[in-house]
Amino acid sequence: MKHGKQAALAATGEGVVRVENPTVDAQRQVGGGDRFDGGLAVGLGAGWDWPVALACGNACASYYVATSETASAATLRTWLADRGLVGNAD
Repeated sequence: MKHGKQAALAATGEGVVRVENPTVDAQRQVGGGDRFDGGLAVGLGAGWDWPVALACGNACASYYVATSETASAATLRTWLADRGLVGNAD
């Protein structure tokens, strides 16, 4: 597993999975990895496929470094929708 500025990578039984990070203007340089780990854990715990779980981790980390806040699920979905990265949050 690797979480970098551009993407997250996971080596799985099916091969390497790569998921791009949302592009943000970072306000923080630390703490994103903890949010990534939390988002990834939520996704894997929910039984999501690797690409979706990695995307959840990426979104949590990107939101945090952009805002200096930890997002709730609803806040994160709205933030992603505002950037055209998920469907409408309604």
